[in-house]
Amino acid sequence: MVAAEFLILRCEAQPSLDPLRPLAGKGTLLIHGLGNGDYWTMAGKLTALLYELSGMGIIVSHPTGIFVSNQVGGHACLHPSLEGFYLPLVMARSPVMASLHEHFTGKWRSHCYDGIDAETADFMDGLFEQEHCSRGLKVDRSKLDNCLEAWVYVTFDERSFAPGHGAILTPPTHGFGVVTWPNSD
Repeated sequence: MVAAEFLILRCEAQPSLDPLRPLAGKGTLLIHGLGNGDYWTMAGKLTALLYELSGMGIIVSHPTGIFVSNQVGGHACLHPSLEGFYLPLVMARSPVMASLHEHFTGKWRSHCYDGIDAETADFMDGLFEQEHCSRGLKVDRSKLDNCLEAWVYVTFDERSFAPGHGAILTPPTHGFGVVTWPNSD
């Protein structure tokens, strides 16, 4: 079980929107790992910030009206965002997290902010297979130039989040997203 704080945000775009007001039923979105006040309205877009994230998860691309962002790119400290919802996949104490840190501080020396290479994509695919919740995710080879440390584009299909794989929610049956984790800066 993933231990985490959850915040429910309204998905509807309204000028009077209070994103910290818990709601139930239609129009809600579950975001993991957010502390108090960790949201912005940037350029009129509600953006959930994952800066206090301790494990690895996926931002599933989906038209929710909410953008999810993390500090990524090693020392570049970039802040990209993707519209969708966040699913936690790997806990902070997992060996996968240690491997990620070692790879991006070792090979990349925390300077991975201009794309990743095929070797890193293969490394990531291997890590995804090690964790029950991330099996079936694959680095999107068509977006290697857009990947950064802690911001890796992936594709998935219905097998990626099958009920037997320990998924918390069932996302769309196929699509893409971004796998993200704490930046090494």
